[in-house]
Amino acid sequence: MLNARINFLHLLLLASAAILSSACVSTNQHNQSILAADSIMPVPLLPVSSFDSLAMANSGDLVQLVESPWGSPIQVRVKDRYVSASNRLCLALQVAPDQLNQSALVCQNEARQWYQGRALAF
Repeated sequence: MLNARINFLHLLLLASAAILSSACVSTNQHNQSILAADSIMPVPLLPVSSFDSLAMANSGDLVQLVESPWGSPIQVRVKDRYVSASNRLCLALQVAPDQLNQSALVCQNEARQWYQGRALAF
């Protein structure tokens, strides 16, 4: 009787371990697919002609961009230069074409290319 009870507890322990490990594996696969999907999503890159100007810009600088998503040519003011929570260099910009005055955000990716992000409103 005691032997049967010990065998049943061993079987129960093994089954619990198998269920737990399969749950962990499926959770990890789910997270990896999310990360993989995020990393292959197309990102709107800024024109290469603007890369150097943006990389050298500091807070308060006026930067002339030959090409940009907001018009060509256009002048932008760097409101803030900071490192984001994802450890990327970002610039908060004030875009100032003729009658439009809007905020914009640009950040660098791992390849040091600049892309347009979503500007947060406060």
